[in-house]
Amino acid sequence: MKRMIRSETTVKTYRNKRNPNKRLEVHEDGYGHRTVKQYMHWDENDVTNPTGDGNLHRWRKDSLDELLEDYEPVESASDEGDDDLWKPFSQGTYCVSSDAEIRLFYTDDPKAAIREWFRLEEKDPMNVAISCQTAAQAVKLCKVATPELLTKLAEKYPRCPYKLDWLIYEAQKKVADGQKYFYEDKYGYGDTIHPFGVG
Repeated sequence: MKRMIRSETTVKTYRNKRNPNKRLEVHEDGYGHRTVKQYMHWDENDVTNPTGDGNLHRWRKDSLDELLEDYEPVESASDEGDDDLWKPFSQGTYCVSSDAEIRLFYTDDPKAAIREWFRLEEKDPMNVAISCQTAAQAVKLCKVATPELLTKLAEKYPRCPYKLDWLIYEAQKKVADGQKYFYEDKYGYGDTIHPFGVG
């Protein structure tokens, strides 16, 4: 059986031609699926307010194309303002991703990231990863991954496929070596935190 390779999601921002405070954020997953989040944004005081429930919703192509006739793309940082452009990890220090979940889970709390990793491992075994931007952040998470915490979560989520002894050993090892193989790229896209990675 061939495994599907996740395609990269692209995000484009649009503003309404008649009311530039009305914005759309269009996410395309590479398979032709487009989801939309609508919000209001005021450049002068840098305030953003979601409209509706603030979540992404899938749109049919013809309906979305018709909606976009009233909008224009926001092209550049000078046009939109730096804070409106997507930045890696702008929503949290740690990101938990899974092939089974459309939405990424962001948090500044390393315990919450580990808890979410265990929860998703039950739904999507061996396909969940926690990532962050720096080795120091990765070490911080592994320090929080104490034997007590991992044992408690392993009992709560017994279908997580990873062996508890291995997780404890690898987390302690990564604290000791300072996550020396963690890749800090210049764009800040980050890397997966071992041992909380895919496969």
